[in-house]
Amino acid sequence: AQLTKDVDTDGFLLMARASAALGDVTVANSIFQRVGPAEPDRADVQSQWGDLWALTHSDAEAARSYGDALKADPNWVPALVGAATILQHRLMRLVDPIVEE
Repeated sequence: AQLTKDVDTDGFLLMARASAALGDVTVANSIFQRVGPAEPDRADVQSQWGDLWALTHSDAEAARSYGDALKADPNWVPALVGAATILQHRLMRLVDPIVEE
Protein backbone atom coordinates (compact mmCIF):
# COMPACT_ATOMS: atom_id res chain seq x y z
CA ALA A 1 0.00 0.00 0.00
CA GLN A 2 2.87 2.39 0.78
CA LEU A 3 4.40 1.89 -2.67
CA THR A 4 1.12 2.89 -4.34
CA LYS A 5 0.85 5.97 -2.13
CA ASP A 6 4.41 7.01 -3.01
CA VAL A 7 3.85 6.43 -6.71
CA ASP A 8 0.65 8.50 -6.59
CA THR A 9 2.37 11.30 -4.68
CA ASP A 10 5.31 11.29 -7.07
CA GLY A 11 2.91 11.39 -10.02
CA PHE A 12 1.08 14.34 -8.50
CA LEU A 13 4.40 16.12 -7.90
CA LEU A 14 5.32 15.61 -11.54
CA MET A 15 1.96 17.05 -12.64
CA ALA A 16 2.38 20.02 -10.29
CA ARG A 17 5.88 20.79 -11.57
CA ALA A 18 4.72 20.45 -15.18
CA SER A 19 1.76 22.75 -14.55
CA ALA A 20 4.02 25.36 -12.94
CA ALA A 21 6.51 25.10 -15.80
CA LEU A 22 3.69 25.71 -18.27
CA GLY A 23 2.66 28.78 -16.29
CA ASP A 24 -0.49 27.32 -14.73
CA VAL A 25 0.28 27.99 -11.08
CA THR A 26 -3.40 27.66 -10.16
CA VAL A 27 -3.46 24.01 -11.21
CA ALA A 28 -0.07 23.41 -9.61
CA ASN A 29 -1.24 24.92 -6.33
CA SER A 30 -4.44 22.84 -6.43
CA ILE A 31 -2.33 19.72 -6.71
CA PHE A 32 -0.11 20.79 -3.83
CA GLN A 33 -3.20 21.56 -1.74
CA ARG A 34 -4.20 17.94 -2.19
CA VAL A 35 -0.78 16.35 -1.72
CA GLY A 36 0.87 18.68 0.81
CA PRO A 37 -1.38 18.04 3.82
CA ALA A 38 -1.36 14.29 3.08
CA GLU A 39 2.45 14.20 3.07
CA PRO A 40 3.64 16.42 5.95
CA ASP A 41 6.71 14.25 6.51
CA ARG A 42 8.00 14.45 2.93
CA ALA A 43 10.45 17.30 2.76
CA ASP A 44 10.48 17.12 -1.05
CA VAL A 45 6.73 17.74 -1.24
CA GLN A 46 6.79 20.67 1.17
CA SER A 47 9.91 22.18 -0.41
CA GLN A 48 8.48 22.02 -3.92
CA TRP A 49 5.32 23.69 -2.69
CA GLY A 50 7.57 26.41 -1.28
CA ASP A 51 9.21 26.72 -4.68
CA LEU A 52 5.80 27.31 -6.25
CA TRP A 53 4.99 30.02 -3.69
CA ALA A 54 8.38 31.63 -4.29
CA LEU A 55 7.69 31.60 -8.02
CA THR A 56 4.52 33.60 -7.40
CA HIS A 57 6.31 36.00 -5.02
CA SER A 58 4.25 34.77 -2.04
CA ASP A 59 7.19 34.92 0.35
CA ALA A 60 5.21 34.27 3.55
CA GLU A 61 3.65 31.11 2.13
CA ALA A 62 6.98 30.00 0.67
CA ALA A 63 8.67 30.47 4.05
CA ARG A 64 5.92 28.41 5.71
CA SER A 65 6.35 25.58 3.20
CA TYR A 66 10.14 25.61 3.51
CA GLY A 67 9.72 25.55 7.29
CA ASP A 68 7.43 22.52 6.99
CA ALA A 69 10.03 20.82 4.81
CA LEU A 70 12.74 21.53 7.37
CA LYS A 71 10.55 20.10 10.14
CA ALA A 72 10.39 16.89 8.12
CA ASP A 73 14.14 16.92 7.37
CA PRO A 74 16.32 19.64 8.92
CA ASN A 75 19.06 18.91 6.38
CA TRP A 76 16.92 19.09 3.22
CA VAL A 77 19.13 21.29 1.03
CA PRO A 78 16.44 22.56 -1.38
CA ALA A 79 14.42 23.85 1.60
CA LEU A 80 17.51 25.44 3.16
CA VAL A 81 18.32 27.21 -0.11
CA GLY A 82 14.69 28.26 -0.60
CA ALA A 83 14.39 29.61 2.94
CA ALA A 84 17.67 31.51 2.55
CA THR A 85 16.43 33.02 -0.72
CA ILE A 86 13.19 34.17 0.91
CA LEU A 87 15.16 35.69 3.77
CA GLN A 88 17.36 37.52 1.24
CA HIS A 89 14.24 38.92 -0.50
CA ARG A 90 12.86 40.16 2.81
CA LEU A 91 16.16 41.78 3.78
CA MET A 92 16.50 43.47 0.39
CA ARG A 93 13.03 45.01 0.76
CA LEU A 94 14.15 46.44 4.10
CA VAL A 95 17.50 47.68 2.80
CA ASP A 96 16.44 49.11 -0.56
CA PRO A 97 14.70 52.22 0.84
CA ILE A 98 17.73 52.97 3.01
CA VAL A 99 20.17 52.60 0.12
CA GLU A 100 18.05 54.83 -2.14
CA GLU A 101 18.23 57.74 0.35
